[in-house]
Amino acid sequence: MILVETMAQAGGAGLRKTGVLGGNALFFLGTIEKAKFRRQVRPGEEARMEIDNLRVSPRMIRQAGKLYVGDELAAEAEWMCLVQDGSV
Repeated sequence: MILVETMAQAGGAGLRKTGVLGGNALFFLGTIEKAKFRRQVRPGEEARMEIDNLRVSPRMIRQAGKLYVGDELAAEAEWMCLVQDGSV
């Protein structure tokens, strides 16, 4: 589960970094689908993530991601996050 949360956080950070999400936008993990865990990720291992934006709107983000350790796929999933203006 923490691997999917990590991918979702990285996906949101990427959208914020590119300016797609405003600097004060908050996002909350809403759903997780098609999650598959292929191998355990152990402490000290370096993970690499590939995140694809499936749909981005002012109120919702839908993304898919894969997490690799070396060249080996460790986890993959699709998720949806709700977006809220953090200035309220």
